[in-house]
Amino acid sequence: MENIQIPNENVKRYFLLANAGKKLFESGNGTLRLEEKYKRIFDEIFGLTRGELDERITDKVRLVRYDRFDWHQGQLPLRDIGPWPKMHSLDIRLTTGNIEDTARDIEKVKKGKLVLQYGDKREEEKRTNAFHRFLEKSGSIRDNLDFVYGRFPLILFPSGEIREKGYNTWIRENSSPLCMVFEYDLDDGNNRAVNYALEGIDHAPCFYRTSKR
Repeated sequence: MENIQIPNENVKRYFLLANAGKKLFESGNGTLRLEEKYKRIFDEIFGLTRGELDERITDKVRLVRYDRFDWHQGQLPLRDIGPWPKMHSLDIRLTTGNIEDTARDIEKVKKGKLVLQYGDKREEEKRTNAFHRFLEKSGSIRDNLDFVYGRFPLILFPSGEIREKGYNTWIRENSSPLCMVFEYDLDDGNNRAVNYALEGIDHAPCFYRTSKR
């Protein structure tokens, strides 16, 4: 994918498309059925006005960020991207590194090669359940990887926008691990990105910022 500049409207549309697209795989549709349902969702979202787009993005902090940056589209290495801290309510210790680190540690936990210790039973239950939910959701992505990969670009914020400013600044007052900061912070597409890495893919289609407005 060639690196090209795009309007921020496209980023908003693909964010909404990815959210709506989560329902595509719920009933085990075949490829043809997926294509038909995807086209209907795509046409609906790309038919929205600017005002309707902004109204549908209920997280207004995210909306401000989408408006604040100039955007490009292109292929980027997953090693340069840090996932959302505690993505999908996973243990923070699984998300302090980059996407490839997170995928590797998830695989280790799955195989019993990495055991996360907890001092609180409720916290252990919460994170264990979140881990199992993540694995369940991952199945639909990996089963439809060819369909998903080119249709749902990852959305990235600049280095530290989430992991440093949003998480590390707060967590320094507590005892949890800090997140390492990479070239990009992943806003939308965390599950997809980790599953790409689990499948041995090291680059992904992305929307990423170039400068503040």
